[in-house]
Amino acid sequence: MMNPRTIVHQMAVDAWGAGAAALTLCLVLEAVERGFVSRQFNLLWLLLFVLAASVAVMATHPGVSAMDPSHRRPKNADALLRFAALLAAAAVWFLLPRELSVVWRAAASGITLLAALSVRAAFEKNE
Repeated sequence: MMNPRTIVHQMAVDAWGAGAAALTLCLVLEAVERGFVSRQFNLLWLLLFVLAASVAVMATHPGVSAMDPSHRRPKNADALLRFAALLAAAAVWFLLPRELSVVWRAAASGITLLAALSVRAAFEKNE
């Protein structure tokens, strides 16, 4: 049955998919030629959009009972999330300008790692 919460959830999932695809494309273009995307567009707004869509997806998730026979825990999801968190932290470290202080690069990488690892708690709430 379609209720307003499931409709909003599906809209948030679609927005997250579109934002994540655009962010990935922009990051690939930025990695190929440094400054190509950032001259025309501030990537921070796109990153904030993806973050907001992620929060909306988690907030509107209907959840599945662990006793539901259709419920299956995804295999290796925990390892995949940890690997993605490490990759995101490494990407932040390498994509930030070299002229930036090591302290700021380390802080940005650490914050990214903590934010990515905190997603595990949200997934476990709904699993």
